[in-house]
Amino acid sequence: MHCIVTLNILLINGNSPGGKVEPGERLEDSLIREIKEEFGCRISIKNHLLTTEHNYDFVTVKIDAFLCELIDEVPQRLEHNEIRWLDTDALEKLDWVEADLPIVELIIR
Repeated sequence: MHCIVTLNILLINGNSPGGKVEPGERLEDSLIREIKEEFGCRISIKNHLLTTEHNYDFVTVKIDAFLCELIDEVPQRLEHNEIRWLDTDALEKLDWVEADLPIVELIIR
């Protein structure tokens, strides 16, 4: 698995942060908390990009994607193996899971 931080966009190939929404917690608050826990940095959420849902044989995955901006700290590898800065052109060359493809396609456009 690898993490990608490109411009103001954070994408995680294989496991997206913000997956654990606490009872009564807004999606945006969950994402801010999870990014702080997993990468040690703070973000501000600019807007909701899209919601995508993909049915696998064993589970249905729903992803709410947001456009975010780093506030101050540099992301750290606290829970992920790698962080890379890439141009959006490089996103097409990575091996994404099906559930991530609509998000990647939106960013590339």
